[in-house]
Amino acid sequence: VMKGLKRRSRRTGDGVAAVSPAVIGRCGINESSPDSTVCHRSCGTLPAGAPSGKMMSWNLEDAGSQDGRVAIVTGANAGLGLETARALAESGCEVILACRNADKAAAAREQIIRRQPGARLACMTLDLSRLVSVSEFAQKFKRRYQRLDLLINNAGIMMPPIALSEDGFESQLATNYLGHFAL
Repeated sequence: VMKGLKRRSRRTGDGVAAVSPAVIGRCGINESSPDSTVCHRSCGTLPAGAPSGKMMSWNLEDAGSQDGRVAIVTGANAGLGLETARALAESGCEVILACRNADKAAAAREQIIRRQPGARLACMTLDLSRLVSVSEFAQKFKRRYQRLDLLINNAGIMMPPIALSEDGFESQLATNYLGHFAL
């Protein structure tokens, strides 16, 4: 039995009830619901009768202006964090690059500024594996900013050698989970 699927029952010619799953979007709304058209644009579920293999598309312009918003992006010096910070800056958001290495954060900031000269960016040091660093970061942020609109918990480590953080937690757990939770 598939959890979360509503089921429809119909009688077959031999009197045995056959059950077929209703089409439920990733959002949990049944396709026959009046709310499904609006929601499925967001969740990407194909409406009944849509050609198979075609997903609804989304791009950065769909997000609209982020002017006046403030975002923190952890791990913003490379990869998805850097691209997220760049996209937010291009859409008008003030972005705080929260990175463990200040030199790499500054290089990422310069890279974004070259592409988007008017970008509002700040670099702040944050080592998610150290709870004291998370606390210091939060205190500095609160002194500098009146609001936070977006917190992008992107930073992480994968398959490090077995080690404990200075707080006594396994390093991957400390960095990827506990640090972001404390933040």
